[in-house]
Amino acid sequence: MSDRDTTLPSGLTRSQLLEILQNRAQFVRTETLRLIAIAKSGHYTSVFSCAELFAALYYHTLRIRPEDPAWPDRDRFLLGKGHVAVGLYPILADLGYFDPALLDSYTRVGSPFGDHPDMKLIPGIDFSSGSLGHNLSVSVGMALAAVMDGRDYRVFCLLGDGEMNEGQVYEAMMAAGNFRLNNLIAIVDRNQMSLDGFTEEVMPIEPLAAKFEAFNWEVWEVNGHDLDTLISTFDALDRRTDPRPLAIIAHTRKGYGLSFMDLSREWHLGLLVGADYERAMAELLAGKPAPTYYQYREQVAAHRAVQNARPRPAATGSVAPRPPRGDRAHQGITRRGPAPIELEDPASWNLLTSARLSSEAVAGRVLAGLAASHPDIVVLTADLKYSNRLNDFAEEWPERFVNLGIAEQNMVSVAAGLAACGKIPFIGTFAAFVGLLCAEHIRTDLAYNNLPVRVLAHHAGITMGYYGTNHHALEDLSITRTMANLTVFCPADAPSIRAGIEASLTWPGPIYFRLGRGRERVVYENGLPDFQFGKAIVFRDGRDLTVITHGLTMRAAVDAVEALAREGLDCRLIDMHTIKPLDREAIIAAARETGGIFVVEEHNITGGLGSAVAEVLAEEAIAIPFHRHGIRDEFALIGPPAALYAHYHLDGPGIAHEIRQWWETITG
Repeated sequence: MSDRDTTLPSGLTRSQLLEILQNRAQFVRTETLRLIAIAKSGHYTSVFSCAELFAALYYHTLRIRPEDPAWPDRDRFLLGKGHVAVGLYPILADLGYFDPALLDSYTRVGSPFGDHPDMKLIPGIDFSSGSLGHNLSVSVGMALAAVMDGRDYRVFCLLGDGEMNEGQVYEAMMAAGNFRLNNLIAIVDRNQMSLDGFTEEVMPIEPLAAKFEAFNWEVWEVNGHDLDTLISTFDALDRRTDPRPLAIIAHTRKGYGLSFMDLSREWHLGLLVGADYERAMAELLAGKPAPTYYQYREQVAAHRAVQNARPRPAATGSVAPRPPRGDRAHQGITRRGPAPIELEDPASWNLLTSARLSSEAVAGRVLAGLAASHPDIVVLTADLKYSNRLNDFAEEWPERFVNLGIAEQNMVSVAAGLAACGKIPFIGTFAAFVGLLCAEHIRTDLAYNNLPVRVLAHHAGITMGYYGTNHHALEDLSITRTMANLTVFCPADAPSIRAGIEASLTWPGPIYFRLGRGRERVVYENGLPDFQFGKAIVFRDGRDLTVITHGLTMRAAVDAVEALAREGLDCRLIDMHTIKPLDREAIIAAARETGGIFVVEEHNITGGLGSAVAEVLAEEAIAIPFHRHGIRDEFALIGPPAALYAHYHLDGPGIAHEIRQWWETITG
């Protein structure tokens, strides 16, 4: 008896299973033709190269429950090459995730089904995708979540071979190999072509297997169109003992299944119409009846139930740092340079009164304290554990602290994967890096998916001083406040940071915390009154004019308005700690009750708080003297922070001078 005659536990013979899978692979191709005809454009050839992979995974290998798409123990499947979603949608409908009739709306206005998958709108999609290079990092986060939670689900990520040009893919490979995530499987659809031609002509990716191995991955290579081989390969996952992540390089052909599309660059994106469409469909069917939805519904359901019950190895991995190799240990090396920074004894520390702690130390200690009662808190850093003072958390909760090395974009996407699995990640790095370098990742992975990741953007504004212009963050508010779903919070001092972190634990969606660097003097010595995001604090009332500020300039603004009060100028001072959502009512009230509005911020005056306030005044048609004070249209100079504050009139005396001078021009 041949292997194909073997009866499987589900009652199917191997031959019957292969027949079903081959039919479903062709079903993917024929439905792709039909759906692209609806959309008038689409990616045929990229889908055709992975049709057998889709069929083998979804009808045989993945542990899933279409009737319960959010089942915590399900396997996760992510598309790195998100433009092949048109081939995945029919499978999800066929398995029962949603009514196949819904696909007739594909790409139309208001449809959940776009060219790339959307986790918020489509049952069965574990993560949205679009930007190439992100989703292996997201998969790392999901695999880490399984290890942290003691679950045994696997995370599969399908990558395009052209996608292997993306640098972030290698950041993710490095992290997964370092953490030894045995539950992570990257499948590379090695179809030999990207948009502009053959991968080895556009930008060679070989030796691909050696690259994975160099990052501590196990590698298997298979024929990605041979379903018999794919079944055996995926079944072997249950017998794996290698503790490393696994890369499966599936050798395929772009456009496989249609002779005129096979390894053709021209059909990466296009549209078949008329006789060309009929010819393509006829070649795929080869005289057989067209595959249909639910054609093997009962057999597939029975087979899937058995597959879901198969035992599998536990998910393993560790985020704990490993000691260096013996030949690289730092033995006998005399330390040079400044002594390590030491903070005062934590037992004597008082959050509300300490004038010696930096904002980073405050955030780190608050998180370490909250972690005991909030087991879903995890903290990530990009090699800035000590600079961002996250070492307290790392020492107390090492299994929930993830150091991704100098790879900020990877860190953001890993955090997204953790959040998608129920964690509340806090990520810490410099504002100039995360607010600018990672803007697209915050937008695409966090904000679009509305995931509860808290971005601790340290050293904002000009607090990096002499480190140079590339370390200043004067544009981050202009960028972050335009992102839907993203809350933007600018705390003034230690109590504000604590209040924001505590409130964030029940606040929906991602939050951008804009933090300072130095040991900012406390503004709220008695704590914050009734703190909530989006609700400004009137720190001082006044009738002449209103000063609106936030974050790093709040303490200086307090000094300024107190000095002006001694001169007889009565200023209302508003701490607009949340730039988004903005407290419009506080602005409108100030405009109606005082004689002018002066906005001060440690940011470029274009696009920041000043612009946000001006938008409210314009939309409400309120005519009032108004002035923005901050960094003008320039890159900031280099120098010690205190000297820069004085130079740009962002310290107490400087702000008082600017207000006084402006008010004199208004009042004559």
